[in-house]
Amino acid sequence: MLAGSHVRLTWGLHERLLDVEGWRFETTTVHAPGEDMSRLAIEMPTFLESDPL
Repeated sequence: MLAGSHVRLTWGLHERLLDVEGWRFETTTVHAPGEDMSRLAIEMPTFLESDPL
């Protein structure tokens, strides 16, 4: 990967959109452009629809 050539995504879960006092979790992931982002886009619906139990 070329220096500076990356995509940084911040993901968040929040108790309530407008609730400043509620809980929140955020994480940032770094991805290579191109094939890495294409693979992420393909896999994301499966991740979001999965049942962890």
